[in-house]
Amino acid sequence: MTRRRPVTIGIIFTLFLSGMEISAVGTAAPRIAAELGGLGAFSWLFSIYLLTSTLTMPLWGRAADWLGRKHLLLFAIALFLFGNILCAIAPSMSFLIFGRAIKGLGGRWSGSHRIYDHRRSL
Repeated sequence: MTRRRPVTIGIIFTLFLSGMEISAVGTAAPRIAAELGGLGAFSWLFSIYLLTSTLTMPLWGRAADWLGRKHLLLFAIALFLFGNILCAIAPSMSFLIFGRAIKGLGGRWSGSHRIYDHRRSL
C-alpha cells in the first residue's frame, strides 16, 4: 500500500507530460512554424515525432525487459524533457524538427499506459 501512492503520482505525471505535448504542439505549431519561416516543413513537426516513437517502440519493449520498467521510464522522461529543451531553444525549423525527433524517442514510452498495466512490478 505504501508504494501505491508514488506509482500513482508517477502515472499522473506521465499523463500530464503526454497531454501537454499533444495540446501545446497542436495549438502553437502553426504560429511557431510561421515565425521560424518553415511552413513548408510544417507537417514534419508531427510526422517526425510519430515516426521516431513508432520505430523505437520494439526497442523500448526489449529494453524494458532487460533493464526494468522503472529505470527505463525515468530515462524516457529525461529524453523527452531534453527534446523539449531542444525545441524551446530552436533557432530554425530544422532544429525544431530535430528536437521533435528526440522527443519522439522518449515520448511514446513515457506514456503511463505502459506502466499502468505493470504497476505491481515497480
